[in-house]
Amino acid sequence: MAKVAGQHAKIINLEIQGVKELQRKLDALDKNVGKKIVRKALGKGIALIRKEAKAEERPRRRTGGLQRAIASKVKIYRRGATWAGVGVDAKKQFTDNAGRRYVPAKIAHLVEKGTRPHSILKGARTRIGRRYSRAKSLANMIGAKLRWAAGKRPQWHPGSRPYPWLNPAFLRTRERALAIIAAELRAGIEAMAKAT
Repeated sequence: MAKVAGQHAKIINLEIQGVKELQRKLDALDKNVGKKIVRKALGKGIALIRKEAKAEERPRRRTGGLQRAIASKVKIYRRGATWAGVGVDAKKQFTDNAGRRYVPAKIAHLVEKGTRPHSILKGARTRIGRRYSRAKSLANMIGAKLRWAAGKRPQWHPGSRPYPWLNPAFLRTRERALAIIAAELRAGIEAMAKAT
């Protein structure tokens, strides 16, 4: 199963109203059968969001790795809680046009939210007179001082503008996804109730 990574999560609590009799029937069904119905319904609902996210990412792709790494996952815990999500598969690796390997899960949030201008040199101070703010350890701080003394000034990355792909896909398809989930749950429960 794919491990789905992500820094920012959108949470939806789904409560189907007006189906108390269906809830009673679901409770009456075998626990494993109920889990299968829920897994199938959530899988179909988030597949719509995943498909939309892949379509949203397509026009701006360079190597296509981020788009190919978009995945979805449904997890049902032993105590009955259910989780479903769309994100970037943390296990997938790709090669860019220069031949370097990269993991799209490490850059997905940077593409989605963009970056502000920053220093590229590790441990470099960003302003004269300011302490070595990026130095997280004594070794980093000493290394930064040595590089600064050797004339290696910080190089600046100008930042990158955001290319949102997951949030717009979620906002555009959440109502349809909830409708699909509710319909699948209703159909699955009714089919199992008729079978028993």
